[in-house]
Amino acid sequence: MPGKRYLLLRWLWLGPLVAAVAIVLNGSTGAAQETIVRLETPAEEVRLEGPPFTVSVVVDDVANLGAFQLELVFDSSILGFVEVAEGPFLGSSGRTVQCLPPVTAEGLVRFICVTLGQTPEGPEGSGVLATITFEPLSVGSSDLQFQKLILADPPGEPIFADYQDASIAVVPAGDGGIPWWLWAVIGGVVLVVSAAAASLWWFRLKPPAAGSAAPPE
Repeated sequence: MPGKRYLLLRWLWLGPLVAAVAIVLNGSTGAAQETIVRLETPAEEVRLEGPPFTVSVVVDDVANLGAFQLELVFDSSILGFVEVAEGPFLGSSGRTVQCLPPVTAEGLVRFICVTLGQTPEGPEGSGVLATITFEPLSVGSSDLQFQKLILADPPGEPIFADYQDASIAVVPAGDGGIPWWLWAVIGGVVLVVSAAAASLWWFRLKPPAAGSAAPPE
């Protein structure tokens, strides 16, 4: 009996310790693999009258992804929506991808993509879900925010994910540099001055012609 009592007491002491260690390890693993969807802008600012620019919707640390839905809101007085396109990640495991036509409203774009079939499994890891193209309309700053974000595996079970919004500023076209036409004018002036200086230097070094009188001293 004393031996059995010793074993029982040891298990009562070790049991909670083992359980606590397991909880800590599971919690650490879950935290390290938290799925995040974020927006990548090409820069912190773009120039008014510049070309359209693309924002990437990127997912990190996802497993068996089968579909997504996103709704993005922005300031339509500063940015104009151009197009949205499927990224390469959703179909990267070989699944067939189908995307619905985007739904747009003033300051909003909604985009849904799904995959078909039971096999293979959905992709795992990180990659680009979609790309959204905007054009700058006026000077100012616009937030780019997820109004709705849904991830699901192929059977349709939700995948929980956090998200990170972004912002971008539109600055005046002439800020931060000299216009190209002014560079052209400066270059022309420099060229003319250089040619005049070279001509003057050549005439000074040219010896006088034979028979010509030397300049008085």
